[in-house]
Amino acid sequence: MRLFIALHAWVRALGSREEAGPGGSTPLGAMFAIAIISCAGYCGMLLLPLIVSAPINAFGVSEAAAGKFGAAELLAIACSSTLLAPRVASIRPRYSICAGLVLIITASALAMLAPSPSGYMASRILSGVGEGLVLTAAHAIVAKTDGPDRVFAVVNFAVLVLGAASYPYLSAAVAHRGIAPLAVASAVLALIAAFSLPLLGEYPAVGSESESIFRVAKRWRRPLWGILCFYVAEGALWGYLLRLGIATGKPPQWAGDIISGAFLLSLLGPLIVYWLNLKAGRRIPLVASTALLCITAVVFAVDRTPEVFKIATFELYLVFIVAITYSSGLMAAIDPSGRLVAAVPGVRTFGMGVGPALSGLLMPEFGVRVVGWVAAIGYASAVGLFAATSDAGRTPSPTKALGSRTTESAAHKRRTAASGS
Repeated sequence: MRLFIALHAWVRALGSREEAGPGGSTPLGAMFAIAIISCAGYCGMLLLPLIVSAPINAFGVSEAAAGKFGAAELLAIACSSTLLAPRVASIRPRYSICAGLVLIITASALAMLAPSPSGYMASRILSGVGEGLVLTAAHAIVAKTDGPDRVFAVVNFAVLVLGAASYPYLSAAVAHRGIAPLAVASAVLALIAAFSLPLLGEYPAVGSESESIFRVAKRWRRPLWGILCFYVAEGALWGYLLRLGIATGKPPQWAGDIISGAFLLSLLGPLIVYWLNLKAGRRIPLVASTALLCITAVVFAVDRTPEVFKIATFELYLVFIVAITYSSGLMAAIDPSGRLVAAVPGVRTFGMGVGPALSGLLMPEFGVRVVGWVAAIGYASAVGLFAATSDAGRTPSPTKALGSRTTESAAHKRRTAASGS
């Protein structure tokens, strides 16, 4: 208890530091908050292989049955995100985040108090609902900043660092102790995210919009379909990348080491986006990075040498982070209310589920190399849809930063009073 009190006091002190900026806000503290909150939301996706393997060790279920736990969590994320996204403009993001974090903590407690396959399944579904709420609200908050691309770069960097730092330890812990390490890790991360909420500042509900989300989505259906195709392709490669490495004739340990090295290399992706920002707009780097991924997928399909697999895997992980950051930034710029970008977690989860399923259906007939062709078709479709999208967006301004405690309604009142005088 004393540790939590001390942590909360430190967070409030960080949020009250004076920096040059509107309303005495601290962009550094707000960046920290949104990064930690997003990490809590991405925890299920990030640790999906461990979530699937934990019940095998804990309950002795088969590998086929264990896959249902991960699928249930992904489906719960997609459903909660899809249901909240159209209404995110009329709900305070802080409320959605709080509700989601409570569900994640409750799910962790359920997993430990009801150590059975049915209890674990219920905890994964509950956790997925909470993660969907957290991710959707977090995306909506980033959309209300004037530099969403850089903020998404920071978020992706934090998620990658969390994965690189925690995966080796959690893998060993899950192998020896089953589901308990996962439950503890999720609960602790959610608690830290809850204590960081004061750093976000005030992001009020936008209220009723002049245009419905469905009209906005219809007008911008090309980038939405592009993001879906992109994640179908990414899901196909992500789900069977280890199998592609083994198909080169090397042992699984070798392929796993290559993937781990590529994961570390991907940390450069958010740094590239943070530096490049909007120097080339959003569409050009998005189309270029997706086109590179398409070429990489073709390489996976036609080449079987270990050296080429190593180079292609490194390129896949590095370029993928650049592409997803700019795609999220584009959706945030299209609809500053945050409703479209709030739908990205749901679209992403759905696509990541369709990709492996589609590849799995074709694999018995065409072999593991069909994964590369499925991904190439998905990436190529995304390239065409992104290229046909206008480079919508706002130029980042120093007058509005993440964490500003000046609400939109207050700013509107000041402008009205000034014009009246």
